[in-house]
Amino acid sequence: MADLGGKRELLLRGVIAARAGDKAEALRYLERALSCDLDYEDAVEAWIWMAEMVDDPAQKRQCLESALAINMSEPRARRKLAILDGRLAPEDVVNADTLRLAVDSGPALCAECGGPLFFDASGTERRCERCGWRPSAALLSEADPDTLLTQGIAAAKARRWQDAQRNLRAVTQHVAAGDEDRITAWLWLSGVVESASDKRACLEAVLRIDPKHPLAWRGLAHLETQSRAESTPVTGVGALLSGSRLTCKQCGAKLSYDADSKQLCCAYCGSVQLMDTPSRSGKAVPRQDFAVTLATAKGHTRPEGVRALKCGGCGAAFLPAPGVLSLTCSYCGSAHVTNLSEEALILPQAIAPFTIGETAAQQALEQWLRRNGYVTAPRAGLYGVYFPVWAFDVGGAIPWRCTLVKKQGRSVTMVSRSGTYYLNLDNVPVAASHTLPADLAEELDEYDLKQLQPYNPAFLADWPAEVYHVTMSDASLLARQQFRETIARQVRINPYSIVGESGRVQNMYFSTAQVSVDTYNLVLLPVWLASYNVEGTTYQVFINGQSGRVRGQEPPSLLRGFMKALFG
Repeated sequence: MADLGGKRELLLRGVIAARAGDKAEALRYLERALSCDLDYEDAVEAWIWMAEMVDDPAQKRQCLESALAINMSEPRARRKLAILDGRLAPEDVVNADTLRLAVDSGPALCAECGGPLFFDASGTERRCERCGWRPSAALLSEADPDTLLTQGIAAAKARRWQDAQRNLRAVTQHVAAGDEDRITAWLWLSGVVESASDKRACLEAVLRIDPKHPLAWRGLAHLETQSRAESTPVTGVGALLSGSRLTCKQCGAKLSYDADSKQLCCAYCGSVQLMDTPSRSGKAVPRQDFAVTLATAKGHTRPEGVRALKCGGCGAAFLPAPGVLSLTCSYCGSAHVTNLSEEALILPQAIAPFTIGETAAQQALEQWLRRNGYVTAPRAGLYGVYFPVWAFDVGGAIPWRCTLVKKQGRSVTMVSRSGTYYLNLDNVPVAASHTLPADLAEELDEYDLKQLQPYNPAFLADWPAEVYHVTMSDASLLARQQFRETIARQVRINPYSIVGESGRVQNMYFSTAQVSVDTYNLVLLPVWLASYNVEGTTYQVFINGQSGRVRGQEPPSLLRGFMKALFG
């Protein structure tokens, strides 16, 4: 124990000297600490501080790589190495707290040691780089929901927006908060968040608790009116977007991507333009560093604002709908893909092209309607769209413990078991838009993301594509939740794969605190959408544009049974 204390003291003395700007003193203590057998976290901390103290880029790299050799998910080391490699500009590194996010969860500085706060490697919340302090843990453990609510409302009235968001958000997540407190917190939170989408999310959270709440419905109606007013074209609004015009090289007419032939085809002269696919180009889909992007503003923000696009064919300028990535000019029919700035938002890196054309999609829709007894129901037209999805690579160590009930003959014994299970999931999909109903968005899990191709704007020729409006940081939280649900499902279905012994498993506990998000991609997936009407209610149908699989909303069971009996 005395030896361990000595090691720790060497590290602390080195950190104190580093903060004081005494490089020689800091290096002496840090080198001595690293010569000892430091534990896991202290060794990482020592290497990162060493990287700060040395001036030679090669030595900095060696220190950072040593930290990553111990913990490959360490966010500070990954960011500093990205800066050293030129992949991340120091001026692009931001503190998420300064962005006035709806998910704001703490102050910019640690309350314990004054160090800077960053999202941790998993993207779950902010924590101090130096001492590990977490604002949310302090809020949820040290204050009751009534106190947090009172403080949040007081901060909102005093226009202290960040304090208000932090306290009100804590009420909505507090295990001891009642429905009335949560409703009040969500309503006040809708008044202090900045963007319309965040306000809408708060009001919709109220309606999940009380579907008839009048203030929430009134607020949503106001947002809808405001949205229509803002979408009205006015002189001088927004910036002028550029666009890539996709035209036939032979006759100049517009090109369209044909899902059946998987090529660009000219509707006028019939010529075909070959696509640059991985089978010919040998290109692989690149993966993006999660920790590096999480340190920048675009990891926490969504593309917003109204901007005009000028057609390269006839010169007409028009306002695309919010979130539209590709469109066709209403005047000359030219297909365009908007050229969005990489500095402003995260660009798609991969795409699953349409392989199910309109004819095949229509046949799949008719078969599904006939099979479910809705063949005579009125229905709207079928349209295809590329839907944005975040794909995360998630993995890590999962400590577990349980009680194992073993039976031998008539004797039953109960023994305790514990261990660590390692699991890695590639391309965990999370919807990057809320336009799909939750029950239909489940179909995103059925896509074969191993078939993704590097993003090519030509795939979007004459096909609409949506821009994401769920931020990468928010989506990463859902990816972690899906990871946890995968583990829980595996525990229920096949506990032997984790425990490694036969017997009945009871009281299984596992922790995903060490799970991290390593890399990500923004991908575009092909979707065919349709709808049908039964008894005045509209139900949506989702057709997988990659496989043709159909998933549709259906009326309540009694009405569904009646329809099948009548038309089956």
